Amino acid sequence: MINALPARQRELIILKFYEGLGYEDIVRKTGLTRRTIYNKIHEALSKIKNEVLQAPARSGIRSNFLLIAALISPFF
Repeated sequence: MINALPARQRELIILKFYEGLGYEDIVRKTGLTRRTIYNKIHEALSKIKNEVLQAPARSGIRSNFLLIAALISPFF
């Protein structure tokens, strides 16, 4: 699902969640404003959420996403 995101959103998701960078680190690395970074990450997570909610429940993807969302929600 991440690969289906626009390039900028994918980049920011990778920096934030895979590389574990904070917003200020991402600002320095990309030159974007903190607000833009926050907005793009929010848009990306919304797209992923909508995609997961449309996936068949039997695949287990939905429950895995909800677990991940619960774990990362304190970061926002």
